[in-house]
Amino acid sequence: MVEAFQEGKELLQEGLVEEAISHLNLAIVNNPCLWEAYFYLAKAYYWTGKNKEEREDLLKSYETLLKLQQLHPATFAEKKVTSLFHKVRGELEKRGMVIPDEASIAESTLVSDPRETTSHYTVSLHKREGPATRILRYRRLLSQDPANLLALSHLAQALEENNATLQAQKTYEQLISYALGLDHSLSEQQLYSLENLQGGVHWWIENVFDQGDGELETKALAQAMIQLARILRRQGKWNKASWLYTAALDLGKQTGLLPCLQDTFNEYLESCIQSQNYPLAKERLPELKNLSNLDEVLIALIESWNK
Repeated sequence: MVEAFQEGKELLQEGLVEEAISHLNLAIVNNPCLWEAYFYLAKAYYWTGKNKEEREDLLKSYETLLKLQQLHPATFAEKKVTSLFHKVRGELEKRGMVIPDEASIAESTLVSDPRETTSHYTVSLHKREGPATRILRYRRLLSQDPANLLALSHLAQALEENNATLQAQKTYEQLISYALGLDHSLSEQQLYSLENLQGGVHWWIENVFDQGDGELETKALAQAMIQLARILRRQGKWNKASWLYTAALDLGKQTGLLPCLQDTFNEYLESCIQSQNYPLAKERLPELKNLSNLDEVLIALIESWNK
């Protein structure tokens, strides 16, 4: 699955767009969670639509980005993704092509349900709101519904974009506490304990995910754990980072989201090595190796570890 994506990406970089499209479509069939495959496929369709006057390919590019937004909304915090989205929309509008007006639908939804978070996100995206404006939007929403996990997720991402890292960290912690049913008065040490995190993940799966609810919230929870782990890595707090990654990967494994998290696998292994949490990494290494191309040096360090 990884080979098809890598080949598609390389073919696109070499200008072999039609061949790239074939490989990238195959990569998505093999792993529908591989968000970068959607991005490069949309980029390839945009190139053929713009440069070869293939009108249908412009629509395919737009539809691919909408699918990416639906499956992995956090990726729209990436500048390259939002930039491509607006380029595609601009090209469609320039040619007078009909664009499904998600923004109008979302705004109508907000009239009847002002707390509908996905519609807030859609409106903010189409209005090209900067991080400061989105921070205000989601804080207003959270003032009415403090435990809104999707709003907390979008707020934390906007805070990170605005370089308010400590505020983002607190927001991710709040999201995780709410989702996992943890006491908000827990100390930092208690919040980040592996026992509490894994117990909370078990509670979430049993009480939310297994009841057929919370698919988007589950993705937001996994992403919050990963983003918080990345912040802690930059602070040199490797032990806490490794526990957060472990909880996120365990959540992913039990909910079918693990392939969606493969861009974090090497970060996880490095965090376990830095914190001397070799048993955690060694236990999960075989499954991670089946899903992704891991760093050979990290693999060797973990496999050579002995009690």
